[in-house]
Amino acid sequence: MQQIWGQHVKKEKAETIPIIIPILFYHGEQKWEETKTISDWVGGYHKFPLSIQKYVPDYDFMYYNFSLHGDEEVKGNPKLQAYLELSKHIFIKDMETFLEVMMIVDELLNENDPSYFDTVMIYILSIRDDLPVDTVKERLTIEGRKRFMSIAEKIRKEEKIMIAKKLLLLKLDEKQIMEATDLTKEELKQIKKELDS
Repeated sequence: MQQIWGQHVKKEKAETIPIIIPILFYHGEQKWEETKTISDWVGGYHKFPLSIQKYVPDYDFMYYNFSLHGDEEVKGNPKLQAYLELSKHIFIKDMETFLEVMMIVDELLNENDPSYFDTVMIYILSIRDDLPVDTVKERLTIEGRKRFMSIAEKIRKEEKIMIAKKLLLLKLDEKQIMEATDLTKEELKQIKKELDS
């Protein structure tokens, strides 16, 4: 908050500061059983004498539960709907339900915001290592499929490069590294060059 206020005063030469309402947006795996006030997060706050407590920020915050355990309705523009729908289901164990959510996200974003679709797919691929890529390919729209496969391939390539770097640092034989990563001799040469610089 201090940073926001500082920027406001500095950039706009303001003499007053704007109101800031803290919002907690939750979409974790577990049901939210935590505090709903800031002071509960300050260690020992309730043991402080009142003369100290009055200097510690203590206020409620708006709480929105977009986890599977929440009952918040998903509304808004397509980008927001896609984000909230995904947030609500990102940790769901039932893969069929998660795939259905991916199809909703595909429909919402490929029509309205294809570049955000890419961001969302990178997020999914980084969180869900159990994603059946071939099944996803079959179900996405043509445009979604093209974009998804391009992103998946890029991530796979980055992972192979990271593995190759580790194996090179371990002084493994280059031929073995190429076999393990499917990288070409030229690609491996470039990686070695980066490591040497």
